[in-house]
Amino acid sequence: MPKTVDEEPSEEQKEAMSFSLSISDSEDPKKKYCFGVKRNPKGSSRSSFNDNKTRLLRPDLYKYFKDDKTISFCYSSEIQAEKTDSEIMEVFSKKSSSQNS
Repeated sequence: MPKTVDEEPSEEQKEAMSFSLSISDSEDPKKKYCFGVKRNPKGSSRSSFNDNKTRLLRPDLYKYFKDDKTISFCYSSEIQAEKTDSEIMEVFSKKSSSQNS
């Protein structure tokens, strides 16, 4: 057992943790490319696995949405699907403003 814990896990460690979180959440473990966020139906909360996966893989995006537990993060197994944090926030903002109109 290690005596210390690294604050910033290596890419290999992130990959292993993401794989484990995806399996625990009944998701395809190859889904590691975040392409969006969505509001869960009926105000249900995102899973702890989705929360932890995003905290690990997309910490800056997570910080933006962390307090709204009704928002889940969407992942794909295709690298081409991945979006930047600003692209994700822009699309979500547009959806939110059109729903509130």
